[in-house]
Amino acid sequence: MVTIDGVELNPDAYRLDSWRGRPMLVRVDGDCWPTCQDMNVGPNEEGAFVITYQPGRALPVAGQIAAGEYACEIAKACVGADCALPQQVANMSRNGVDIQLVDPVETAENGLTGLSNVDLWIRSVNPARRAQRSRVASVDTYRGRFS
Repeated sequence: MVTIDGVELNPDAYRLDSWRGRPMLVRVDGDCWPTCQDMNVGPNEEGAFVITYQPGRALPVAGQIAAGEYACEIAKACVGADCALPQQVANMSRNGVDIQLVDPVETAENGLTGLSNVDLWIRSVNPARRAQRSRVASVDTYRGRFS
C-alpha cells in the first residue's frame, strides 16, 4: 500500500519490479514519486510518503498449524508451564536402561525445533535442508523492467 499526503494511491498506478535482484516500486500512471518527505508530519498528513508492505508469501494451512503449535510450546516454556520443548529423548529401553538423547543444539543446527509435528512439516517442505530458495545468477537472465 502506498500513501502520498495521507491519501492511498490506487494500486493500478504502480507495480513492483525487480532490478538486479532487488525489488523496485515503479510508477506506471505517468506521475512521479515525491522527491522529498516531511519527516515531522504523521503518516496521514500533508507531506507524508508511506510505503507499507509485507515481504514473503503466506504460509499454507499445515504450516500455520505447525507455527501455532511451536508458538504455544514456546509460550508455555516462557511462563514455566509444562511444555514439549525440548523433546530430547530419542530412544528409551526400560529394563535394559538404554536411553538415547538428542542434542538440542544439533537439532537447531539442522533447522529443526525438537517438536515432532513441527519438524515433520519442516522436513516435508524442505527435505534438502536448504537455508534459502535456489537462485540463478547470470548476466543473461531477465532482471525485470526498469522505468
